[in-house]
Amino acid sequence: MPMESLLESILKLSLATLCGGVIGFERKSAGKPAGLRTNMLICVGSALIMVLSINLSQSVTENLQKSGEPEIRLVGDPARLAAQVVSGIGFLGAGAILQSRGSIVIGLTTAATVWANSAIGLCLGAGFYILGLFSTSIVLFILYVVRFIESKTNNKQPRPRTITIIHKKGKKISQIKNDIYKKGIFIGAESIKKRVNEVEYKADILIPPILEEALVNQLSEDDHILTFNITNTI
Repeated sequence: MPMESLLESILKLSLATLCGGVIGFERKSAGKPAGLRTNMLICVGSALIMVLSINLSQSVTENLQKSGEPEIRLVGDPARLAAQVVSGIGFLGAGAILQSRGSIVIGLTTAATVWANSAIGLCLGAGFYILGLFSTSIVLFILYVVRFIESKTNNKQPRPRTITIIHKKGKKISQIKNDIYKKGIFIGAESIKKRVNEVEYKADILIPPILEEALVNQLSEDDHILTFNITNTI
């Protein structure tokens, strides 16, 4: 690889590290699974694949047999290797979505951020610096500003839900209720079913939409809870 191309490739990877870092910092500050290092690696990896794809598709000069004039011909498709990033990044996105043990699907925004971050890496790897930086600013605008607007305009009225928690027998019901109360969630009718090695706790709750994801995250991190489910109250 010529020195000029090498320096340009280093610039591309450096910008990808920066763009992935600023996006990952927002995800980390929001407590999401795909945080700072993950997003940096995604963006750098995507840019590196694009750089390799371009350099492996070399241009060669051939002389035409009849006229003798040189003709530049491209050997290989520079988009073939990079195209696999678009489909391959879906595995990371699926991992972010499937983290919940409850019935509520969370992590969609993180999965979409991972996908957009890989696209930024491909963009920078292809040499479209302004487009990549501008796309990064758009992603940050969506993650910061739009999220702030959503939090202000989101319906804060509590909604009726039914929560079902199956936990290990050693876990106290009072501790579970205390964890729910700390979130500012009202608990109504409740029932307890004891089995051999586990206990089923079921309760009707009133929970604001903005607290629902926080409750899911808290229950998901509790090792004593085997499974839980939050559904609409019939």
